[in-house]
Amino acid sequence: MAHLGAGLTSFLDERSGAKRTATKTPRVENLGLFFDLFPDAHLLILVRDGRAVLESGIRTFGWNREWATHKWVEAADRILEFDQQHREANLKYRIVRYEDICENVKGEMGRILDFLGLDADDYDFAAATQLPVRGSSTIREEGAEVHWKPVAKPKNFDPMSRYSHWTRAQHERFNWVAGQQLERLGYTPQRASSARALWAVWNLLLGIRWQAIRLIGPTFVKLRRRFAARKARSNPAPDAPGKNS
Repeated sequence: MAHLGAGLTSFLDERSGAKRTATKTPRVENLGLFFDLFPDAHLLILVRDGRAVLESGIRTFGWNREWATHKWVEAADRILEFDQQHREANLKYRIVRYEDICENVKGEMGRILDFLGLDADDYDFAAATQLPVRGSSTIREEGAEVHWKPVAKPKNFDPMSRYSHWTRAQHERFNWVAGQQLERLGYTPQRASSARALWAVWNLLLGIRWQAIRLIGPTFVKLRRRFAARKARSNPAPDAPGKNS
């Protein structure tokens, strides 16, 4: 595994042509294999408030709210499990909250640079605060698609208020599914104290519905594809003009 990782690292180093190479991925599948592949690398695990992740994904990619909530929980569980298994192993990794960087660039980046063994005196903190925004659903023009070209950061740009318009129902559902993971990563759920029993019943019903969709959905898709294939075989397309002449 380490030899495979060395090959990947060599490939990336050659392509970057820099003293130090940084690479990133938006996914945490196989996170547990990281140090098997890259035993000498530094790993930064960037987490973000699941409510903001959810809202951003809905605006940008049209995510289904229930599906996206469960996917965020899966990713959060994977990170938390990784941390629980390795926190005493003296490995070179650090979990960083996106919000901490936004609110305190100098302080958080200083800690990250120290972790990486880099001199903070050589880092341009002023430039970091003025970095352009890429791929944000909040600054695109009305009706336009999200793009990843750099855009100057507006003065009122606030990526941490993405879910400020959420209704109580949306908070209740997210808390029910993902509240535990949200708190373990250092975030505070928004909870109301009234009508708890009614909201619990509501969430239980939505949970049953979600499990039914998970169980029945793939089977329904397979049946629909099988029906479409059978229909295509029974009604073959006519030969192109001149094909048999």
